Amino acid sequence: MEPRPHFAAMAKRSRNWLYLKGGLWVLLGILALIFSQSVTLTLVRIFGLFALLSAASGFASWFSMRKEPESRSLLFQALLDLGIGLILLLYPKATDILGIAMGIWLVLHSFSEIEAGWKLRRWSPDGNSRLIFGVFLLALGVFIAINPSLVLQSLTWIAALGLIALGSAMVFIATRLGKALRHQSE
Repeated sequence: MEPRPHFAAMAKRSRNWLYLKGGLWVLLGILALIFSQSVTLTLVRIFGLFALLSAASGFASWFSMRKEPESRSLLFQALLDLGIGLILLLYPKATDILGIAMGIWLVLHSFSEIEAGWKLRRWSPDGNSRLIFGVFLLALGVFIAINPSLVLQSLTWIAALGLIALGSAMVFIATRLGKALRHQSE
């Protein structure tokens, strides 16, 4: 089947955009490696925002279930999330202390996930996955609390290398598209 005439022009434009966007992603990844301290601060702020969103969700859950005996744990978790979120947003440069606080926060979060998973597993297959997730959070929290600066720096490097990989993949796809266009025109 012969391709439509406008397909080649569209493919060439796509290839050019892939080169441009891929190159920009690679550049962004390299800049993230060079300015890793700033990227780490940004990641800390993102975790802070996540904690505040988690707090808002926790307060809403607590409010809707406030008459249930288990609601106190929801309120405690929401207050903890609020405190950690505010600390992470107000003091993002104290990365070691923040790493320890994030680790403790994840450990405390893991307890509620393990408890929920334990209760749910009796009547729902979701219980086992929540139980496993809780254990994972517990292990991650302990690891972060023990190695705070290593973990935060590693997250920064993983993000930067991911950007470089994404950009490289886009450039590779653009190159392959160019070869296909040349082959088709022959």
